[in-house]
Amino acid sequence: MKHINILLLLAAALGVSSCSEDEISSTSIFDTAETNRNEFDQWLYENYTEPYNIEFNYLYNDKLSDQAYNVVPADFDKSVAMAKLIQEVWMKPYIEIGGDNFLKEHCFRQVILFGSWKYTSQHERVLGTAEGGLAINLFGINHIDFNNLFLNFDEPYKYKSDSPMDLNYNYFHTMHHEFCHILTQLKNYTTDYRTLSAGKFHSTDWINVSDTQAAKEGFVSGYASSEYNEDFAETYSTYLTLSEEGWNKILQQACDTLTDENGEIVYKKDAKGNYVYVKDANGNYIYQTNSNGSLVPSKDANGNVVYALDKEGNYIYLLDADGNKVPKYAGQSKTLLYLESETGIDIYYPNMTAKKYLNVLSGHEDGDSIVYQTTTEGDYVYDAEGNMVPEYYRIPVFEYIKEPMLDTTSRDLILNKLDIIRKYLKDSWSIDMDALRDSVHSHSIKALSIDLKSLK
Repeated sequence: MKHINILLLLAAALGVSSCSEDEISSTSIFDTAETNRNEFDQWLYENYTEPYNIEFNYLYNDKLSDQAYNVVPADFDKSVAMAKLIQEVWMKPYIEIGGDNFLKEHCFRQVILFGSWKYTSQHERVLGTAEGGLAINLFGINHIDFNNLFLNFDEPYKYKSDSPMDLNYNYFHTMHHEFCHILTQLKNYTTDYRTLSAGKFHSTDWINVSDTQAAKEGFVSGYASSEYNEDFAETYSTYLTLSEEGWNKILQQACDTLTDENGEIVYKKDAKGNYVYVKDANGNYIYQTNSNGSLVPSKDANGNVVYALDKEGNYIYLLDADGNKVPKYAGQSKTLLYLESETGIDIYYPNMTAKKYLNVLSGHEDGDSIVYQTTTEGDYVYDAEGNMVPEYYRIPVFEYIKEPMLDTTSRDLILNKLDIIRKYLKDSWSIDMDALRDSVHSHSIKALSIDLKSLK
């Protein structure tokens, strides 16, 4: 009976519909009225939407937000500043190296700003998210001090919560990372990459892997150790956003110092068996120092300090302003501190009462007794005129920093990964990665001086 009633109602409805003389309305169900754009909207249309088909969303839209998190809208002025920064720091390098069509065809279709941070259930701050390569969400815009801009290029292990906020870490590194995913989804990279760190990934506990620990395992960051696709994108974005100095710090961190069976450091030696020493930028050897900042004197096989000699084979002594040798006094400690100065080497001794070091030239009181030289039998040494000879401060031979032998396995692994990424960009996208990196840095530096308040 229920089936009969339903059929009758349907037939009636169809009958009414077919007998209606009403014409189809010419009014669209969609709003076709011309959009009233403010000055910023017009600027976004001309710089993002029209040339690159990118929708830049700064007005809060709950349909674009994950309802599981509480976030607030981005401030208008900070949205203007961020739009100009993204254009200068992120878009222009890709346009410059890849061309207009490269960015137009492959970029995110939406850039969405949120004023507050988004936090996970583990209280981890989310820097940004990408939705299937179509949209990039950037959080915490209202926390940026646009009067105190900072992009960290040189310190990969700088504490990330330091102020001012590092825009590279919080935004542009993330954008490069996510854009890399778009590229690799469109054109895959060699499967050889997957095997480079096989068995080393921390798929479930990468969050507990520090960036410094990750380098020892051949990854540029803890997140890179989660799986090979993230490793690829992290290596890509890290290389682009770090200077050569910053990148080299990761490579240095990836190296381990070799030790012998006794735990002693093994140092490099040349073909003649001599130690290889570290040099500064000017090619000069660098003195080794101890925890007090003192130069470290060399010692012979018996543990005795080796003192410097002049060309005639005579000891080199500490001299005062008048060119006289400086005598030792009884109250001065045998533990000495040697510091470089503009005039040569300054020698200090510990004042245990004041718990500080005093210069030997002025570190004794009137009446302090001079220490005189003695023979091995304990007899005083006299000069030709019969005067006792004081002990003078001699300048030791100081140790230079020796180059340790390094295990470069992890460093070489990171460089191998970079070579594959560099080749992938060139072969698949005709992008010179190093030229792109240079452009990123050039535009990043330029961004620090542009007017972020004006839309001109």
